Amino acid sequence: MRREMYLSIMMDRSTQGPVIVASPVGGTSIEDVAASNPEKIFTEAIDIMEGLTEETALGIATKIGRYLPFPPSLPPARSHFHSI
Repeated sequence: MRREMYLSIMMDRSTQGPVIVASPVGGTSIEDVAASNPEKIFTEAIDIMEGLTEETALGIATKIGRYLPFPPSLPPARSHFHSI
C-alpha cells in the first residue's frame, strides 16, 4: 500500500538554522494537519556544523513510525534522507 507523508527541511527563525518537519499525514497542507492533528507533526533541529546525523534521521523516522509500519528490512534512515 502506498502512503503519502510530509517532509520538509526549512530554516527556523528561532534557532536560525535548518529544521526537519515531518508528518505521517500527507496529501494535505501541513497547516491543516497542525490544526486537526498537531501531535502528528514532528520537528528536529539540524546542527549546521554536524549536518544531518544518523541519530536525527532515525529520530524522525522513529516518530513517523509510530503511525506507519516500517518493514524490518528498512535500511538506515539517514540513507533515505540523503537521497531526498
